[in-house]
Amino acid sequence: MFRLAVVTGVVTMVACTTATARGSVGLDSLTFDKVVDGTRQIVVKIDKQYPYGEKEDAYKEFLKDVAKTNLLVGEVGVQDYGDKENDDLRERFNVDKDDFPVFLLFKKGGGEPLKYSGDVTTDGLRAWVTKDAGVWIGLRGTLEAFDKIAQAVAAGKKTAEEGLTEATKAAATLSTEDDKKTARMYTTILKKITEKGAEGKNFASKEITRVQGLVKTKISDAKKETLETRLNILHSFVAKDASEL
Repeated sequence: MFRLAVVTGVVTMVACTTATARGSVGLDSLTFDKVVDGTRQIVVKIDKQYPYGEKEDAYKEFLKDVAKTNLLVGEVGVQDYGDKENDDLRERFNVDKDDFPVFLLFKKGGGEPLKYSGDVTTDGLRAWVTKDAGVWIGLRGTLEAFDKIAQAVAAGKKTAEEGLTEATKAAATLSTEDDKKTARMYTTILKKITEKGAEGKNFASKEITRVQGLVKTKISDAKKETLETRLNILHSFVAKDASEL
């Protein structure tokens, strides 16, 4: 019994040192290249070994959304004492400890990873993988059918005028007031893009910068929520790189 208790204790200790957030896959120096091998898209979080706080909470909420998709998320926990496990991976990808947590998107086919540069929030991470990984995750206040229209316009597969016609028809089928209100945001943006003609392709990017500035000012919680929803929708109108289409 004593030996069994010792063995159980060892197993428990190993489980704790390799624990990752639910919905992610633990990676280390020995397994990293076996998983991140270019055969799939994968987001990798590089962080201290036992993270906590608001950023970790936001990440865990993000994982719940990713679980509904085929996007894989891995974690590298870096030990800053003793054997300094996985510190070689931190150095390999030029990650500064002061920047933890760092999120990298490795695309299918290989190549240099894309680094997330925004604030570590649930909505920020959702918007990032929607744009850069092409994985649709319902950002707060968005509608999938309208997001697909927006993305088609951004990719040049539809004109803004065609998108507006399609969105207007889709809006007519909605039943709840919240969905109708959200649909009006999409159609308003499409109208602006249509009105601006050739300059319309840059409207969403410029509007994102403008609205981000407004969110940081002293405004009511209700106004802030409306602006954040608008930001979520605007991200769908930003074109991806050619390699991502």
